[in-house]
Amino acid sequence: FTGLNIGDYKDITLTTGESVRMELAGIDTYFGYQSNNNHRLYFISRDCLATAYAMNSTNTNTGGFPASALKTTLNTTIFNTLPADLRAVIKADKRLCSTKGSWAWQEDQLWLPSEVEVWGHNSWSEVGYGNGCGVQFPIFTGSLRHICKGQGKGKAEQGSRSSWWCDSPNASNTTHFCVVGNGGFAGNNLASAALAVPLCFTV
Repeated sequence: FTGLNIGDYKDITLTTGESVRMELAGIDTYFGYQSNNNHRLYFISRDCLATAYAMNSTNTNTGGFPASALKTTLNTTIFNTLPADLRAVIKADKRLCSTKGSWAWQEDQLWLPSEVEVWGHNSWSEVGYGNGCGVQFPIFTGSLRHICKGQGKGKAEQGSRSSWWCDSPNASNTTHFCVVGNGGFAGNNLASAALAVPLCFTV
């Protein structure tokens, strides 16, 4: 990883023709976690995908992100739009996700950051179970510059910012998931709401 720095970026073009700027969000962020000795680079898109998606078709957070329709969409429909050379190097590392009242290990090619990975602490997610993958990615520390995202490449810098999904279910009800609000705050929204989705993967 010599010569790589947090915030380094690479533009990719999906098979749909959409261009996405991927930023290096973490370097070995989870090295040593639960005996994880894999050296990994974590990428999160600067802005979200141009299309908004609901977490579920109904307002439920039962089972958390692992049981959600969005997880399936990310790892089938959206994953298949990535360039072939990128799909070949993405690693499905284990991630410990909240399932609303418990935890579950997941091995997905595409994922969403938890609320703690964005902010470094719980706001709306469960204390304990909401901390499964609980290290704030370095790209999100110190300012809102990379936390505030638009829907489509370049939108945030143009001042058009959108609310986007985290993978954490809301702690206090059975209907909401955590989000990053379009004003740069920690929030939550109904699972059936169509919100922006960042592209996140590990290599």
